Amino acid sequence: MYTQLTQLPLLQGMNATEVAQIQKQAFIYTTGSNVAVCSQGDLCNKLFFLLKGCVMRHTLSQNKDFEFEETLSAPCVIEPESLYGLHCVFTSDYITTESSTIMTLTKPELAKLFTRNDIFRMNYLNLLSANIQHQHNVQIHPYTSCIATRMICFINTLSSVSHGSKTLRIKMDDLAVYMNETRLNVSRLLNKWADQNLITLQRKEIHVPRLENLTSHVLSSQ
Repeated sequence: MYTQLTQLPLLQGMNATEVAQIQKQAFIYTTGSNVAVCSQGDLCNKLFFLLKGCVMRHTLSQNKDFEFEETLSAPCVIEPESLYGLHCVFTSDYITTESSTIMTLTKPELAKLFTRNDIFRMNYLNLLSANIQHQHNVQIHPYTSCIATRMICFINTLSSVSHGSKTLRIKMDDLAVYMNETRLNVSRLLNKWADQNLITLQRKEIHVPRLENLTSHVLSSQ
């Protein structure tokens, strides 16, 4: 358990005594697959740490015109940016996809850690900064006439990590609107990627097995 805990981004650099103290304050449990960890719109009054296993992050758009899913693997922290701020709610559903070990720390316990542990506080700031920089990099980019690049940017904007499995459920007409492109051109691009085994297509569903492979392919084709 000590090794798993020290792999978490918020606990890296701590000594054994500090980690053991956090373990005493935390609630650690193991669950099976297809179990909800937290849900979109729920109050975020604790942090969830995935120590072992995988979770599926499912997001429903505000207009309910598309759904997005991605797989997150341990070790990771679920939405640390949602703990404070104007809207302290989770922005996605998180559901286990296999047997997983999860640790939770309540907001009062975290407040104590922030005040007495410099390493934890700096790790938290670094994690928030990394998340903000990721969103900045995928959202702030020059407009391009290349539809493939725009599609990659759109998927990255929805993703919390720029690698791994992604699934987008959306009508082709709606996707064309988001791409500022004709439905025919969007369909041609997706079918081309499917023929190259970069994605798989089903009715109203686009599945990307490995986003990093698709991104590399698009960049190398430019």
